Amino acid sequence: MKTLDALDEVLSGKRMTERSKSNYRAAFGSLAKMCDELPSKPVEINKWLARLDGYADQTVRLWFTCLRGGFEYLEVNYGIDNPFKGVEAPRVQKKRRRYFSADEIVRILQSCRDDYELALVMTLVDSGCRVGGLSRLKADDVGDGFINVKEKTGERRYRLDIRVCDVLRL
Repeated sequence: MKTLDALDEVLSGKRMTERSKSNYRAAFGSLAKMCDELPSKPVEINKWLARLDGYADQTVRLWFTCLRGGFEYLEVNYGIDNPFKGVEAPRVQKKRRRYFSADEIVRILQSCRDDYELALVMTLVDSGCRVGGLSRLKADDVGDGFINVKEKTGERRYRLDIRVCDVLRL
């Protein structure tokens, strides 16, 4: 089976988000540049991994995971040999988080131009919620002393100072 034909089969047979489909397309597209036909041996997968030298560790791991999942689907539904069974997943180094010092937080708070900006920054500092979740915040999500935030990992409730909640409702 041709590599891009296999991609079409996987995308039509699995239920996934558009973002996941995009990741699968990127992974299978990268593999298709190396070999037109689906690889059948682990050594071919290792060669493909070696050619991904210029990509970030997270990208390589994501593509590997997409391909492994796609090949598992093809194995179960089409009886195709899965070469990923003999390949070790690439390791990814965890990113070191950088935290603001107290002086940096004070400077950020002092640079706010109005009460609304100050409330947003205070919400981020106080709650620890993600910026993406805070950007989707609606007035209905703000209660008395808490906010309900819809983030990429689900909905969460964060406790906040009542005065900050009052400003966020505006």
